[in-house]
Amino acid sequence: MADPRRPALNRAAIAALLLGLVALGCLGFLTGVPAMIVAVFALRQAAANSGEGRTMSIIGLVTGALGTAWSAAYVVSAVA
Repeated sequence: MADPRRPALNRAAIAALLLGLVALGCLGFLTGVPAMIVAVFALRQAAANSGEGRTMSIIGLVTGALGTAWSAAYVVSAVA
């Protein structure tokens, strides 16, 4: 049974954060784009649920975007 004093975790926010961090590390496009999609979904959930997980969602969105941009820059420089 869940503790009523403890707020529920936003699992989508945690997933966005983890996907974004992996995107920065090694898998750019493969996890960066899903990180951004899940982060937007988690931000909508956070808005509906008293802001729980908002910070993790924002960090997931930013790191997903940075990982995707880094990967795209690498591909462009490798082709040029």
